[in-house]
Amino acid sequence: MISRRRFTGPVILIDAEWTAEERDDFEFMASMLEYSPDAFRFASERLRSDFDFVMLGVKARGSNLRHASQNLRANYNIVLAAVEYRGNSIQYASDLLKQDLNIVMTAIHTTPTSLQFLPEYLRDDQAVVMNAVSINGNSIEYASDRLKGDAVVAMAAVKNSGSVIFLIDEELANRRDFALAAVKESPYVYMELNEELSDDDEIAREAISRDHNMFGYASDRLRDELWLTKIALEGNDGELEYASERIRNMVRDISDDESLSNLDRINAIISLKSRKSARKR
Repeated sequence: MISRRRFTGPVILIDAEWTAEERDDFEFMASMLEYSPDAFRFASERLRSDFDFVMLGVKARGSNLRHASQNLRANYNIVLAAVEYRGNSIQYASDLLKQDLNIVMTAIHTTPTSLQFLPEYLRDDQAVVMNAVSINGNSIEYASDRLKGDAVVAMAAVKNSGSVIFLIDEELANRRDFALAAVKESPYVYMELNEELSDDDEIAREAISRDHNMFGYASDRLRDELWLTKIALEGNDGELEYASERIRNMVRDISDDESLSNLDRINAIISLKSRKSARKR
């Protein structure tokens, strides 16, 4: 008779703990799956070829598909259940099902980076890749070189995850519109932009308004601009660490009132310059 052990706490699954009879018993192994999905790999070959047991296994953990029989790794319903749990499970499916559009799209919806396990022609399919990068921009890493250079696909990826600007085609990565989209999503990208892009007023504004520390990576010209210094001060408690020497001197000399914050002083300087400009007109 098969032992009906009771487990009241965490189970450490060791193959040697179970007899061959237990590993071939549907009810026993199914109950073990409830404690840990890892139990599936210890089941007998017969059970791992049983549709109902394998369905339980992949619903408990999609990657259990790797331990299923070859026939069931080619079964549509089994593979679909596996990728619904975790898209990366598609890597264990039969070659034919890796090309099934419904399974592919389900896998990408669940785990966009499962794109890496698809046939080459699907990684070059705009619709498939667009679905992936729209959910997780990092998926662009697994797209074909052609689609990394596709402006529509690349922009979708960058808008989702700014840091992937360094994974797309270099010509696109050096475009102003791509750099602007990237810093809006991830201001830290600003640190790695080339000199021309980091000296762009709008790109700098977007990056520094989101993270004042990016002011330290602005060009000398921009760190000498009052309007950008003000944006940086609004986010860092009024520290002037990265402002130009000229602006630091202006802030110091504008007033002897020590109660004024650096931001107050910058606003006073901007207001004074605005009035002077108005009088000239």
